[in-house]
Amino acid sequence: MAKLKLTDADRVILSAAGGRETGLALPIPKSLKIAADDLETKLRGLLKKELLSERPSLPGERAWMTGEDGTRLSLVISPTGLAAIGVSTADNAQADAVSTGAKPARAKVAAGKPEASTPSGTAAPAADSSEPKRMTKLDTLIGALRQRKGATIAELVEATGWQAHSVRGSISGALKKRMSLNVVSKTVDGRGRVYRIEAETTK
Repeated sequence: MAKLKLTDADRVILSAAGGRETGLALPIPKSLKIAADDLETKLRGLLKKELLSERPSLPGERAWMTGEDGTRLSLVISPTGLAAIGVSTADNAQADAVSTGAKPARAKVAAGKPEASTPSGTAAPAADSSEPKRMTKLDTLIGALRQRKGATIAELVEATGWQAHSVRGSISGALKKRMSLNVVSKTVDGRGRVYRIEAETTK
């Protein structure tokens, strides 16, 4: 499958949606200045690329349009959209929950297969998979931020290949809101503002 090319606006919209537990694409971040007509064209384009998908709106959710049968429809980020911004969906139950509006369910042991049991009736431990996990750009971002020295936005742009505001959007959306990582920043002489993931302190 050919790699999808994303514009800066695409990344901002998808990163914001990926940072919400519901996966909703609307409202878009206030930092993204775009006319209503242009926004509709942009959202339809993301739908066509299957980076966003439609589902019936839940009570209290913002609908982006009403279907021919009168059903209110909401736009949510799709598994393809999550993958496009570097979020792995292999072990992410939220990807399925986003498409239905349901709460993330517990992961199944094996798709379509019952748990194996030992003679005592207890579940046997799952087989250890030796298949290596593919490194995503989000993994690269997290790795850079976990360094003791941290990283500047310019350094993160160089490491990921993303635009500066896409990096900022991923930090505030995917890392802080969705993954609940403690990302802090401070000004360092000679480097400017430096970002770093710190361990949560226990009270």
